[in-house]
Amino acid sequence: MIHSSFFLKEGSTFDQNLLHQYKDKFDSIASILVYAGILMYSNLHDELQQQKAAIDDLNNKAKNSTSGDVLRKVADTERNLVILEHTIETLDETVSELLATETFTNKLDNSALEYDLKWYNRQVIKLVHVYRDLLDSVSSLFSDLVSDNLNKLMKFLNSLSLVLASASLISEFWGINAGGLPGENSDYGTLGVLILVVISTASMAIFLKKKDYF
Repeated sequence: MIHSSFFLKEGSTFDQNLLHQYKDKFDSIASILVYAGILMYSNLHDELQQQKAAIDDLNNKAKNSTSGDVLRKVADTERNLVILEHTIETLDETVSELLATETFTNKLDNSALEYDLKWYNRQVIKLVHVYRDLLDSVSSLFSDLVSDNLNKLMKFLNSLSLVLASASLISEFWGINAGGLPGENSDYGTLGVLILVVISTASMAIFLKKKDYF
């Protein structure tokens, strides 16, 4: 039996967890490395689950809000997943090289433990890719909602400009410095123009409303 404290740094949280969970199963340096790999994958799996919860929360928020805070959280989550993905890829390369070494597998001499390490490896690789795809879908949803809100705003502003244009046209017509305009010499001429402006504006607004421009 190998004295595990010889290989593990005292005071390290990771090492303490490794000793706590697998100390009685250590029988070689190879087994220590494999159990350390399994614990790393377990920690990565837990971190990925936290990122999944963050993605679900962002998905719900993106449906109801397009604020800058949500966008910043999307960027932070994407950065975390990128870091996790590169960490997992590096660990995968190390594990693959170890398991491909005949000397290492002979010293390990435990096919079940070797299978467990490969299984954890496949799981975290699959999860990080799935969660990256989920985050991409949330980012696309957020972008689509922002574009939709912008289109609605532009549609409203264009409709408003048409309503105001009809009133402006009438006002400018009666502002022509020429004779012969209706109501020019009437005490109620200004009031008549105002009533005509209101009717024109209301008519244009009702027309656009029926066309679903408001």
